[in-house]
Amino acid sequence: MILREMLSHMPRESLGFWTYGVPGLHHLASLSLLNVPRVLEKFGYAEVLWFCTDLLGHVVGPRAYLASLYNFDRAIGRFLPLDELEDVNIILYADHGMSFGESGLVDYNAAAREVFGPDLKFCTYPNIYISAEVDRSQKARELVDAGIDFVFYREGETVVACHGGGLAYFTEHDGLFRYTFTGSDPFGYYAAGYRGEALSREEWLELTADLRFPAVPPNVYSYLQNPYVGDFVISITPPKLPKTPLSNKANHTGLTTTDLMVPILLKGPAFEQLRGMETMWLHDLYSEYAPVDFDFVPARDQNKVAAFSSPNGPVVDLELSPAYRLRSRLEMAGLHSASLGVEWDLYSTFLSRIWLGAGAKVAPEESAILVGGVYELTLGRLSAAARFTYEVGPNKWELAHSLAWNLTSQLSAVWQIGRGVGVQFTW
Repeated sequence: MILREMLSHMPRESLGFWTYGVPGLHHLASLSLLNVPRVLEKFGYAEVLWFCTDLLGHVVGPRAYLASLYNFDRAIGRFLPLDELEDVNIILYADHGMSFGESGLVDYNAAAREVFGPDLKFCTYPNIYISAEVDRSQKARELVDAGIDFVFYREGETVVACHGGGLAYFTEHDGLFRYTFTGSDPFGYYAAGYRGEALSREEWLELTADLRFPAVPPNVYSYLQNPYVGDFVISITPPKLPKTPLSNKANHTGLTTTDLMVPILLKGPAFEQLRGMETMWLHDLYSEYAPVDFDFVPARDQNKVAAFSSPNGPVVDLELSPAYRLRSRLEMAGLHSASLGVEWDLYSTFLSRIWLGAGAKVAPEESAILVGGVYELTLGRLSAAARFTYEVGPNKWELAHSLAWNLTSQLSAVWQIGRGVGVQFTW
C-alpha cells in the first residue's frame, strides 16, 4: 500500500527506472540518458533515477556500491547529449546516505518480541506497534538494554528519546524546536554550542550539519507527529545495522550524517541565487528552491504522417493525437485498402512505449475487425517499432517492423522492413 502510494507520485515516464535497478539492467538506465532531450521537451523536465546503487550497497557492500556510482558517472559522459542541453537546469543528488556495517546486526524484531510479548501488534523498522497500554519509559529502557540505540515515544506534547546514557526531550512551539536532556547528551549538541534555545528546523540544520547527528530534534519530532507512526520508534546507530532478510551489508536506517546527509549539485541559470548556500532540507528542494510541475501532462502526443513505397504501391500512414496517451491511425495502401483505428498508451518509459488498439480494415477482397499492439523503442535519433495486428474475422495475424532515423527535429527517414522506405513528418 505504501509503495503503491509512493509510486503513484512518481513521474510516469520515470517508473521504468525501478526495473532498471535490477543488477545487469542498469545498462538500460544508461541508454535512457540518450532520450533526456526528448523527454525534457515533452514534459518540461526529465527525472532520471539510478536505483541499482542502492540495491548493491544494501546487498553486496561498499565496493559494489562505489562501482555503481562510477558506472553512473561513465553513463553520463557517454550517453547524455550535453550539446543539446545548453542553458538547462541540472540537479544531481541522492535521496539518502548509506552506512556500512562493521559491528554486527541487531535483531530488532526479536528484541520487540522479547520486550512486549503478546502485546506486540506489529514491528516494521523503525516502528513498533502494540495492542495494550504499557509503561512506556520502562519498555523503552528494556529495548535499549536489548541493543537498540535510541527509542522514541510521545509523552503528551513532548517526544522522549531513551538511550544508554539517559533521556532526551524534544518540544515544539510555533515551528521552533527545543532540546534538553538528563544524563549525557547523546548528540553532542551542547558541546557544539547549543544552549537550550528554541530553533527553527533551518537553524537546527545549520548548527548541526557537521556533527555526527544532524538536526535530530526537528526531524524526529516531526516524524512522530505522523498519525500512522508506531507507539515506539527505534533507531540503530552505525556501524551497527538492523538485521533484515537482505540488506545486511549496508543500510540508511540511523540518524547519523552517513545516513541522512547527501550532497546536492545545482547547475543552471535558475540556481544562481542559491550560490553560497550551504545546507537545505531535501524535502524542500522542489517546493522551495527548484519548483517543478511533476503533475504536468502534455495536451497531446505527436502527430505523424509517413509516406513510403511498397511492392503493392504507395502507402500513406497518418497518426493524429487528440489527447495525451491517445491517437488515431489511418493507413491507406493506394486506393484499394485502408485501416482505421484508435490506440491507447498502456506503458511508457524514457526508452519505450506500449500501445494497445482496435480498429477496422476495409478492402475489396475482405474487411475485418482489428485488434493489436505496438512496441516503440527510441535511442536518441534512432527509433524502432514492432506492430502486431490480429484480424478477428479471418483469424489472421501480422507482425510488422520499422526503423526510423531523425534527420531533423521533424523529419525522419523510415524503413518499413519488408515493405519499403519513405519519409515521416512529425508535428
